[in-house]
Amino acid sequence: IGTSFRRVMRNKDVVFYDTETTGLDPWRRGTWEVAAIRDTVDGESLRYQAQIPLTNYSLQYLEPKAAEITHFHDRYLNTVDYPVKDPWVVRSELWEFFKDAHVIGMCPDFDIWNLHFLQNASEDYPREPISWYYQLIDVDNVAAGVFMAKGFHVNLPFNTTAACKFLGVERDEKLKHSAMYDVEMTRDYWYRLLAFASNTKNWTDYEDIHKTLLTEREKKD
Repeated sequence: IGTSFRRVMRNKDVVFYDTETTGLDPWRRGTWEVAAIRDTVDGESLRYQAQIPLTNYSLQYLEPKAAEITHFHDRYLNTVDYPVKDPWVVRSELWEFFKDAHVIGMCPDFDIWNLHFLQNASEDYPREPISWYYQLIDVDNVAAGVFMAKGFHVNLPFNTTAACKFLGVERDEKLKHSAMYDVEMTRDYWYRLLAFASNTKNWTDYEDIHKTLLTEREKKD
């Protein structure tokens, strides 16, 4: 899924991006893991991933729930797939990695602001305007619009788990909340959604799904 859809935005590459943090508090959370995949208009896929040492301040406010769902105590600075990098280096490399691309994610604003406020790197801004800053694409928002435009009754807040199940996106609960896995899942979700949106089937064929799957009571992911 997706090979033929990478050129939908022919004038722009797309970047799928995710972060893992110490919590949700915008003033206290620290970012300790990042991952991204850039799909170019030429069909190339580039990957970036790193872990970042936390400050004592961020460690002090590590939220127990965040530590649990991200397997923080097992994975922090202890995962061979993620090279450990200085926050200044990560910031600089990601500015370049994102340049002139659309950034796609689940609630991408959260992850982008984690990059802006990356610990100890707050003054290291690029001199050129940030071209992707106002081009963030939230997959769930797009999915909700697609389903509603096709006549589905969609309860809000949007049920990501149900949508992924419907589109055939695999979600391993044990691997969720590791940055690259979430990036790969979001990428699959996006391309399957594009394929679904372009399908010319009679949407009434999905009537049972309307009633049972996409209208399930939301359970927070």
